[in-house]
Amino acid sequence: MDIRSGIVTVALCTVAFMFADAILLLGSNVQIAPQNWLELAKVAVGVAFLWSVTWLVDRRLAGDPSRIALLIKRASASIRLMLVAVTVFVPMTFATTLFMFLASATSAPLTDAYLAEMDRVMGFDWIAFHQAMSGPITSPVLIFAYHALGPQVPLVLLYHSVMLKRRRIIEFLVLLAVAGVPTAIGMYLFPAAGAYSFYQIDPGQFSAHAGMWHYDLLLRLRAGEPFEYLVTHPAGLTTFPSFHTALGLLIIYSLRHAPKVILLPVAAVNAAMIVSTLPEGGHYLIDVIAGVVVAAFAITFARFAAPAPMNEEMPLPAA
Repeated sequence: MDIRSGIVTVALCTVAFMFADAILLLGSNVQIAPQNWLELAKVAVGVAFLWSVTWLVDRRLAGDPSRIALLIKRASASIRLMLVAVTVFVPMTFATTLFMFLASATSAPLTDAYLAEMDRVMGFDWIAFHQAMSGPITSPVLIFAYHALGPQVPLVLLYHSVMLKRRRIIEFLVLLAVAGVPTAIGMYLFPAAGAYSFYQIDPGQFSAHAGMWHYDLLLRLRAGEPFEYLVTHPAGLTTFPSFHTALGLLIIYSLRHAPKVILLPVAAVNAAMIVSTLPEGGHYLIDVIAGVVVAAFAITFARFAAPAPMNEEMPLPAA
């Protein structure tokens, strides 16, 4: 898979989600807020403006062999690469997060009892694990790790852009897009409210709103109350599988060739984050296992489709 094939893969996944969104929107209590189009227009204008600036910079410095000119042209190339990532990432995120809200607005029975039973069959005691992780040292560490995941996605894209690793950036986008497909199927087939709701445990025993920040919204969606989706106000509604787990593994994989000073801390934080998905995220153990399977599926797809070309990097701007 070359860069073009990678972008096509992401585009196909995005179109598939848009098609599913269009079907689910029919008769749904979820509506797309008009403000979304303004927000997307802002992104489009910003991308077009920055792209024009980089084009003008490159045109102005064409043929300039000075060191400062080379540095500026490298920065310009990095910005353009980041703009490509944004152009691909934003529509994908819009379509997938909209699906999450639409899939949650269902009257299908919750499957928490089934998920909890799967944990029991595996010999996992969720309540005992929650109590073990609620210590004065472990709790703050896990809370930090859990909420450190969100900023990592743009940081990974930024890192690959700065390093001019265009194939790595496309690979990461392919991983996210492909992982979103089984995640969507899982959450649609197995709607759940989470372990805190099922076991009736006060989340304040771990953190103020551990695993329950989505609960009121989930009940509103399932009750059929009118709801306007706004891309700038996302909310984690997926219980099975744990996308936190999948995303943490995909981030580590995407940075596998990064210097150890970057890779090792990222791996450590995400390892702690995966543990935290149970007490802080309110996930069942089976959710975490399913998240590992989702990540393995996405990585296998990327490796099978593009085993060698992904090692190539974007050449430095010529003088």
